[in-house]
Amino acid sequence: MFCFTFFLISEAICCQERNFWRKKFFSKISKFCEL
Repeated sequence: MFCFTFFLISEAICCQERNFWRKKFFSKISKFCEL
């Protein structure tokens, strides 16, 4: 639940950035949520 909410917030922020940073940031979140 926390990861999902955090993902939505990060999406809103990353949408304003380039896909490179978005993918790099999302990859870190994915690894964090898998823990």
